[in-house]
Amino acid sequence: MAAVKIASSPSLSVVVRFRPIHARENEGALSVCPRKTGTPIHLTKTKDQLSNRTKKVERVETTTTYSNFDHVFDCGATNEELFETAALPLLTHAIQGHRVCLFAFGFTGTGKSHSVFGDPASGTTGTALLAGLRLMEALAVLEGCEGCTNPRLRVGMYEIAGKKVVNLMDPELSEASVRARGSAVLLRTVKGGRPMRRAEVLTAEELEAAVSAGIASRKTGTSTIHDQSSRSHAILEFEIVTEEVVKLEEAVWEAEQRMTTVSNERDDAIRKEAAMAGEKALAEGDLQERLSNLGEAYFDLSNAVDAARKELEEFLLSSPPLLRTRTAFCDLAGADWEKGTDVQSNLSRSEMATINTTLLAVKECMRTYGSVPRPRRIPYRNSLLTRVLGGYFEEKKGKVCMVATLTPSAESTHVAQSIRTLNYAQLMVEGRPKVTTTREWLKS
Repeated sequence: MAAVKIASSPSLSVVVRFRPIHARENEGALSVCPRKTGTPIHLTKTKDQLSNRTKKVERVETTTTYSNFDHVFDCGATNEELFETAALPLLTHAIQGHRVCLFAFGFTGTGKSHSVFGDPASGTTGTALLAGLRLMEALAVLEGCEGCTNPRLRVGMYEIAGKKVVNLMDPELSEASVRARGSAVLLRTVKGGRPMRRAEVLTAEELEAAVSAGIASRKTGTSTIHDQSSRSHAILEFEIVTEEVVKLEEAVWEAEQRMTTVSNERDDAIRKEAAMAGEKALAEGDLQERLSNLGEAYFDLSNAVDAARKELEEFLLSSPPLLRTRTAFCDLAGADWEKGTDVQSNLSRSEMATINTTLLAVKECMRTYGSVPRPRRIPYRNSLLTRVLGGYFEEKKGKVCMVATLTPSAESTHVAQSIRTLNYAQLMVEGRPKVTTTREWLKS
């Protein structure tokens, strides 16, 4: 299938995908016209209501039409079609040296993980892996370029569950801390402060193996819909690196470590002296001279860190745009809005509340990101997930796509969840034509 042009705002696109209907479900609540850009979604509900005209209880049919999304995929759409229509335009933009990100949002059981990561058991390839394979093909562009020795694809995969960031590329599932560096966000291991371990791959087989290992380590649990719900947000990130880039990154980290060592030594000296002689000792004696020396050393090392970062930045700016490519795929945890269910423990209810709080933060970032003109400040610091992805929201020439996943099931629980998903997605495209609703009294 050829790529389909998405007619949307320059930086944000929103598409909707229906998963196939299960044999045990009834179809009919949601209907979709033939697939094309601007395809409307019709949501039909019927209920008994007292008629003001006849003063009798009669059945009324309410139809809500959503016609402002960039693309709608019906139940028969494949991951390859989703990739060509939604992800490929992002990838084409990314290889010009920009950051792009694709989110998958929806309630539990609507196919978010299937859309992003596929299903290895059935041989279905996800959009993220398809994107990674395309990026590997692009490595040929760097062959023979100056400063592009041994180009390869770097793959990072992280899980955000609650207040923790876990590295899924590390067999030991090491935990990471989030550090701010201006508008950029750095992920460092809690133990040692090193950059997060990521896989560097040269072949399609190595890429598939790395992604499969990360997926297998992801947290799942029981939700109100099914027992294999993703209970964490997963981020799969691609970038292209060379020997020169890795060497400069290592120089930055070593400079940061030297600066951190001096900073910790200074703090330890203050605490030790205060504990031994009280606060008065902080203002007199040898301590002040020692702190002054440490302060000068810290200042020098801070300048060294800035110089190392500047060298890396200047190298990337002078290199082919492909080395500045950053591509992320985010499979958001299953939205589960049900309250008071007996099957949920206190832990799972707390987990659900944390997930939904994060989803609200994502929504606010997306709304701000897609605004024209875009505000100077995007509220990505409101949740751990959006902080980790802050660099993508800060990218002035970047692009973001939201894939809202739905089920066509007519079951009342699923219909209610589908309405919430559509309303969530609708909030991101507020500047487009409004949703229309019509009501019709049915003849008995």
